[in-house]
Amino acid sequence: MGRHGLGLHQTYMEAKALMERDYPTLVRRYVDSLSEGTTHVRREISTLLDVLSELNCTEKEWNGLVQGMDSAVKNDSTVLHFPSTGLYYPHHYLLQDFVNRASTIFPQHHDSAQVIRETISRNVLGEKMRSITDVHFNAMASLRWEGGGDKVRVGDLVVKDKATRCLLDNYEASADVIHGSLTDNLHPLWCELASSEGRLPEGLREIQTVHEAAQHTIHDVVLPLYGRNAAHLPVLPARSPFLKLAEELNVTGVEKMKTAFPAGYRPLLARPEESYGFYLVDEGRQWEWEEGPLAGALKQSLYKDQDNITRMRSPLMERSKKNMIARRGIRGEEARRFFLKPARKSGVLCVMRMTLPRGTAITSSLREVFQFATLSPSAIFQLLSP
Repeated sequence: MGRHGLGLHQTYMEAKALMERDYPTLVRRYVDSLSEGTTHVRREISTLLDVLSELNCTEKEWNGLVQGMDSAVKNDSTVLHFPSTGLYYPHHYLLQDFVNRASTIFPQHHDSAQVIRETISRNVLGEKMRSITDVHFNAMASLRWEGGGDKVRVGDLVVKDKATRCLLDNYEASADVIHGSLTDNLHPLWCELASSEGRLPEGLREIQTVHEAAQHTIHDVVLPLYGRNAAHLPVLPARSPFLKLAEELNVTGVEKMKTAFPAGYRPLLARPEESYGFYLVDEGRQWEWEEGPLAGALKQSLYKDQDNITRMRSPLMERSKKNMIARRGIRGEEARRFFLKPARKSGVLCVMRMTLPRGTAITSSLREVFQFATLSPSAIFQLLSP
């Protein structure tokens, strides 16, 4: 599964800046993301970006900037407790840490690359590089689904047995990317499938005949995963656009980056565990349908927000008391009305909650399988436009 949406798009652009060694752009985007949704801190960001772009910035200017940022964070601290802001303490802590570290580097060296090395965690950079892997996988999965649907076909790579699944995806394990525990460099099993150059890894097989295809289901199909040392993957599916797609996305430089996600194989689909829920309601016709053990809880979690739009309390919201809302790119009441216009229309509401295997990335397959349009194309285009 691959992540998708506005957040992935923004992280993807940061990863491309890192890959292309456009370090000033990466620094600006990183700083901007940490100030998202704030009031006082946001006002200091323009000053910070101006100082970062100056070649002759002095230590005195940086000291003033540090004091201003500390004061802005203190003034915004009360906002963090409001449930509808989507702001979290780590954002402000990371921003303060960045300013303090950069203030000791820039006056002497003015080197964006050194600032990145000493102020941005390697795990954070790795997560950004992972977005390139996810974008590439999303495109591969879309092409595979469009060409073969839910049927196994000749040329597909499939898993021989369930015991092999734990070795396929380099993120199929719980990982604490903030504190650096259990990353791809620490897990001894994650890269084993790509270790035998030129030979099909043990546990995978390539479908050669229609008879072999009939013995497997779509849940057994895996796709190659683009990343570091992708050119050395032992086997690619027949007529796979794997490498050509990387060239079209202009991300071939990922193969040689140390912070990039290691290449491997990932299941096309992830099967939900037994804990799932499905709730469908048509408020206009007063009709509803429930399925699964979590359906009742889903129905209870629905609520009307300040715009009279039906929303669901996510598990994250229930634990943190925070209501994450889309903010970047939506500025002003007119833009907000335009963005929310499709959601205000009456129609059928479909809510699902499921538990996927540990480490599974957020899926984009639901969008393609069910063919539900959540936003108009023009709204998405305006949101993603710089």
